[in-house]
Amino acid sequence: MPRLRLPWWASLLLGVACVLVGALLTVRPFQSLTVLLWLIIGGLMLSGLHTLFANATDSRPWAERLIGVLLIGAAVLAALWPGLTLRSLAMFAGAALLIGGIVRVGLALFGAREERLMLGLRGLAHAIFGALALTLPAVTVLLLAVVFGLYVFALGIREIAAALAQRWPATDPAAARRPWPYRIRLAGAIGAVLAALGAVAFVAAIRGAQPGAPGPFYALPAPLPAGAPGTIVRSEPVPNFFPGATAFRVLYLSTGYDEQPTAVSGLIIVPDSPPPPAGRKVVAWTHGTVGVASNCGPSLIEGARYGAALPALEQLLAAGYVVTATDYQGLGTPGPHPYLVGASAAANALDNIRAAINLPAAPPATNLLSGASRRAATRRSSPASWRRVTRLN
Repeated sequence: MPRLRLPWWASLLLGVACVLVGALLTVRPFQSLTVLLWLIIGGLMLSGLHTLFANATDSRPWAERLIGVLLIGAAVLAALWPGLTLRSLAMFAGAALLIGGIVRVGLALFGAREERLMLGLRGLAHAIFGALALTLPAVTVLLLAVVFGLYVFALGIREIAAALAQRWPATDPAAARRPWPYRIRLAGAIGAVLAALGAVAFVAAIRGAQPGAPGPFYALPAPLPAGAPGTIVRSEPVPNFFPGATAFRVLYLSTGYDEQPTAVSGLIIVPDSPPPPAGRKVVAWTHGTVGVASNCGPSLIEGARYGAALPALEQLLAAGYVVTATDYQGLGTPGPHPYLVGASAAANALDNIRAAINLPAAPPATNLLSGASRRAATRRSSPASWRRVTRLN
């Protein structure tokens, strides 16, 4: 079967396009969603063209053509798919990579002896990446943007080198498209498998670090109990949170984004040292973006890990301060989470301070707040009182 070839200038353009797209995907994976989607589609198209025309398994060029057509077809389907999302793009890309990997592994079983190992490694790497994209589309940004970007970038370098060799061959034109030395190609195949296994390990580590689903503690009672904002619905100690402190996980009443009563989860961390005569002051820690699902509530994180991550916690406890850390509405507790809604976020943080005042009497919690802070925190929730408590604490 004759091999498909591009003229040297077309091969050079293809290589430059691969380098540019691969570099953008690698260094800018978190740009706007629309740009990211089209860059990934472009990367699929370019990698398919490279596979279709590049020199590969001499014994069975039809297999490389099949893989190239699969990648190009996935790019075209993704581009024409209505309402394209990262999840649907992951399905197209994952299916193409998985099928291409299986084809290469099959070729390794029947191909030339010197090519079997390299084909099997390349096929295994493609199959692993494809399976990850299909089963874990949530990691598509990292998987297809960074790892796939590096892959497309490497294809571009290879295509540029082949185009220059075709334009100015060192010996004869037939050598322009001759495969790279076996050891170099084998090293590349081994590197691809290591990258795929690294991606699996990375995903496993990310999933292992994710908190589990909220348990019964975070369930909202129906109906909500009567009480002012800051009334504690339930509380429990968090063991081994931080040396020299006692931490409590609390579910307390607050005001939601719809200005209706709701319950919010959070933490109250109290120094074990005796309170000063004037009472303790409170520092309210308000976390940044952690996600929008219920299992993204920081209080779900294992206590010692969360305690170590809280900024300046050791210094605050040494100064005798109580630290509150709200989860915000819909994180920990059932959603929705009103992301970046200032009114509900401020109310949740303020009511976490009120919950600290209402913490059940225990030696670390007695004489909790100074008089000024107590008066400010027990006023009716309003933007003015939020600003006042912010100044005091």
